[in-house]
Amino acid sequence: MNPNEPKPSQLDHWDQTTPVWIPFRAQPRGNESK
Repeated sequence: MNPNEPKPSQLDHWDQTTPVWIPFRAQPRGNESK
C-alpha cells in the first residue's frame, strides 16, 4: 500500500479531509482497467 493511502479505519475521516479520494475509492478497479 502507498504511504499516502489511508487505512480502512481512516477512510471515513479521509473522505472529509480529501474529497478527491472519494471517486477514486468508488471505482479503484475501473481506473486500473483503463
